[in-house]
Amino acid sequence: MGGGFGGKAYPKLEPLAVALAQRTGGRPVRLLNSREEEFSGNTATRHPVTTEVTTGLDRQGRILARRVKLVFDTGAYADIGPRVCRNASFSSPGPYVIPNVAVDGYCVYTNTTPASAMRGLGIPQVTWAVESHTDFICRELALDPLEFRLNNAVAEGSESATGQILHSVGLKETLRRAGKAIGLDKKRPSGVGRGIACGHKSTVSPTASACVVRVNEDGTLQLLTSSVDMGQGSETVLAQILAEELGIDPALVRVVPADTDTTPYDIATVSSRSTFFMGSAIRDAAVKLKELIFETAGEILEVDRRDLVFEKGRVHVVGSPGSGFDLADIPQGESAYAGSVHAGRGRPLVAEGYCTVEGATKLDRKTGQGAKPSAFWMYFSQAAEVRVDPATGRIEVLKIASAHDVGRAINPLLLEGQIEGAVMMGLGETLLEEMAHLDGRPVNQSFLDYKIPTIGETPVIIPLVIENPHKEGPFGAKGMGEPAEAAIGAAINNAVADALGVQIQDLPITRDRVIKALKRAGGG
Repeated sequence: MGGGFGGKAYPKLEPLAVALAQRTGGRPVRLLNSREEEFSGNTATRHPVTTEVTTGLDRQGRILARRVKLVFDTGAYADIGPRVCRNASFSSPGPYVIPNVAVDGYCVYTNTTPASAMRGLGIPQVTWAVESHTDFICRELALDPLEFRLNNAVAEGSESATGQILHSVGLKETLRRAGKAIGLDKKRPSGVGRGIACGHKSTVSPTASACVVRVNEDGTLQLLTSSVDMGQGSETVLAQILAEELGIDPALVRVVPADTDTTPYDIATVSSRSTFFMGSAIRDAAVKLKELIFETAGEILEVDRRDLVFEKGRVHVVGSPGSGFDLADIPQGESAYAGSVHAGRGRPLVAEGYCTVEGATKLDRKTGQGAKPSAFWMYFSQAAEVRVDPATGRIEVLKIASAHDVGRAINPLLLEGQIEGAVMMGLGETLLEEMAHLDGRPVNQSFLDYKIPTIGETPVIIPLVIENPHKEGPFGAKGMGEPAEAAIGAAINNAVADALGVQIQDLPITRDRVIKALKRAGGG
């Protein structure tokens, strides 16, 4: 299906193809957009957001209160806009301990290109605003940006703005690691700035996932899920989780491509949820499968199942590896080989697994409170080093460190790949990408006018993976696909402000906006 990043969460072109297909007598239908139609037709953009943040502090630099007002421009159609607004709003105070919080989020129609889900579901926009505002506080009060964040950051057992008691909170470690990697404590050359930003993101809750695991006659396994691998590597990770729980080689696991006619229910491959939710369902199925293997082998070997062990793909009597079965030899009730001593014995080795969120709560419509609106939280910090030319406004991003609390790293290489790709996505949104409208119509409908970064703009990228296991995640794992991009804009903006002494208020940070900010500050 190609990459998603949220743009395919709700129907866009698909209903048109369906309507046409109903009149073709069974012939296939393809709709092909021109580049201009991609910008203005049945597609969607990230939500533009106007944000106001007000913060109150005590004399020790502790945050006492924060008020946030958000106005989401959802374009001509609501689409998923109200959910984006909700998700961003209850996360907007930031990952800090704040006794008093007030948030008002508005989702408004405008006569412009519709906006929809996009990686982070509103979190990059509020992180940009709140973390830029946080550095503004530090400059005004002569506070160290890293120490200020560390002093106010949430930790294990902290209470969120909605009243949730937080678990698996690695935020402070991400701050320390990102800050050290970017050299926040070192003297910077003239024209160079360094900045840091952090944030948190929830995952969709309540929710559910299901899977089926089947042992084939040759000892391989089939894993049936409706999680869709669109490049993020979920098939690899889910196979690893199953293999780890069973103690077998991951090469023995075949992940059946998702097809909702045949594969079990999963709410969607969204919200950085697949590793946590589907991974937990797979562990549940693996535990049940092992129990089935013990029962089958125990009956045939005429031993108590508690006297059996399953390791390296073989079930056998404890202390007697020769008395047992390899996975391929466990009888599954076959009658085809009538000459076998075990013909017709055993049963098919098939197990189902499920995962739901225990204690999940929605947010109260009046108070915004909820004891568990998110099954887990993802914490991240990103730091940037930039060189800025005040004469031209040109920004060169030299280095970005991106640190993430992933719970447990199932596949570190895939995590690093996610981080590197997300850095480039964030780089484009921060410095180049902008939908320009005139009378409600987009006017930069080509890659000649709508710029995206190339390999020539790639900075040094330092991926940092922090493990802080979650008690409900598979082997402690959480998610991280979306947050890997969320604080790039704020980190770069804070680095630019560090270099120039002025802060940019709007994305993207173009040369024109840099020059105008310098002029407003009296910089010539």
